[in-house]
Amino acid sequence: MASELGQAYVQIVPSAKGIKGSIEKELGGEADAAGKSTGGRLGSALKGALATAGIGAAISKTIGDGAALEQSIGGIETLFKGQRREAEGLRIPGL
Repeated sequence: MASELGQAYVQIVPSAKGIKGSIEKELGGEADAAGKSTGGRLGSALKGALATAGIGAAISKTIGDGAALEQSIGGIETLFKGQRREAEGLRIPGL
């Protein structure tokens, strides 16, 4: 006949101590080569993303500058009414 004398709880904490050496031993140089390859691909992808972001910023600035020009032309039309063409003739070339 079985009888219960008490209860006990055991906590198990896994440890990864020494695992690096074992993994390197099993994989040999493959892990290093894979890391370098993945790092190279990641670097290339980041360069492409940064270049794309730069193009996006340039396009955004161009659109913003165009909107500012439209606002200026609207202001000229409001101030000078029918004399817009004359006012546009006064602008400094290259600006």
